Amino acid sequence: MSKELEPFHCLSQIFLHKSAMQHHAREVHSGDVKPHQCQNCLKTFSSNHQLTQHLRVHTGEKPYKCSYCDRRFKQLSHVQQHTRLHTGERPYKCHIQECGRAFIQLSNLQQHLRNHDNQMERSKNRPFNCNICGKGFASESSLRTHRLK
Repeated sequence: MSKELEPFHCLSQIFLHKSAMQHHAREVHSGDVKPHQCQNCLKTFSSNHQLTQHLRVHTGEKPYKCSYCDRRFKQLSHVQQHTRLHTGERPYKCHIQECGRAFIQLSNLQQHLRNHDNQMERSKNRPFNCNICGKGFASESSLRTHRLK
């Protein structure tokens, strides 16, 4: 599995959402030493690599160029993700068989899965379905009213 396809992780813990990992980091690792400091804005970083990437925010340097077009990027992972627009690669696939959708970014798949969850929740609360349009209703009387329209 390539580094960019991996879920967010912290040693032995795995997080599907970046925000969950960030919350974990704040709660559990708040005392961690971050010895690499940006001289422009005084933010600190755990590694020199993180600091180097951050400095591009201030310098505007974009060392990574798309091989298909003229766009440039600050991070290698960003150009790799952008390149998928040209190649059509969609590595993040929905696991729900009847869906079949696939996405360029993990975050797009995660949002899509939340939509599936919301639809499932709505269908639980709306068990009465119109046999013409498929719309669900919470009560049989609401379904009857819908059919009359």
